[in-house]
Amino acid sequence: MTTPSAVAAEQGTGVPACPIFQQHARTVQVPAVAGPHGFPNATGEIDTGVCVREAVRLTATGLIAITSNGTPTFGPGGDPTRLAGQGFPLQGVPSWSLIGRIGNGPWQYIGTGPTTLMGRGELFLAVNDDFYSDNSGFFTATVTRCTCAAPLGSVTSGLADARLPGLGVPCSD
Repeated sequence: MTTPSAVAAEQGTGVPACPIFQQHARTVQVPAVAGPHGFPNATGEIDTGVCVREAVRLTATGLIAITSNGTPTFGPGGDPTRLAGQGFPLQGVPSWSLIGRIGNGPWQYIGTGPTTLMGRGELFLAVNDDFYSDNSGFFTATVTRCTCAAPLGSVTSGLADARLPGLGVPCSD
């Protein structure tokens, strides 16, 4: 698998260094202990094996427990009453939620989705937590290639992914 830094190095050439994901959609399990590398007790982010050329859409289901009693408590949207603060990979979004990033880009909130992430490189997923070792359960994320010939926010693009078969999901949320 290509490292995020290798993907970043290739981004200037217009050709992602990672293999292009040929299926229309892929399902990925994200264990509750999956946190970014370097976070205490985290097992590391999940490399989805999906190389994003321009954009992907994600939805997610599942429940995780964040205490040692193991009672599943939170879905991919996390706890909207407790925003993540210092010590979390992504601050200002619900604690214990599903987050993702493309290549070496910034972590972004995904939640239950549908959420569109734009960029070029390998897609990584993680749980937004500040203490991973007592977590259990998992989220199941569905990653879908999408076309963005129409405006997405302030971005308009005719994407390279449009050349791949089986597309039809628009990127706009």
